[in-house]
Amino acid sequence: MKWDGWFAYLAKEEPDSVKGKDDINLIIEQFNGGKNYTFPAVSDYQLSEKGGKIAFVSDGNDSTFLPGVYVFDYQTEETKPIFRSKGKYQ
Repeated sequence: MKWDGWFAYLAKEEPDSVKGKDDINLIIEQFNGGKNYTFPAVSDYQLSEKGGKIAFVSDGNDSTFLPGVYVFDYQTEETKPIFRSKGKYQ
């Protein structure tokens, strides 16, 4: 999906021989600026119709990115946690 010069998509990561599972990353890229952001172990995401935000659910991958629900704002290029905890989100 794309909006205002940005686009977002899910990409499968190479299998991890230690974990024994494949992670799916959310990648958000800017067309002209060449900026990109990658978020690990994403199971779902939703773009806002207004306001330039994307909400996503991550199972987390390690201590650097915890499981939870997050919002990325492309105008400020900031990611904020809405809720951090292991679990299933819908």
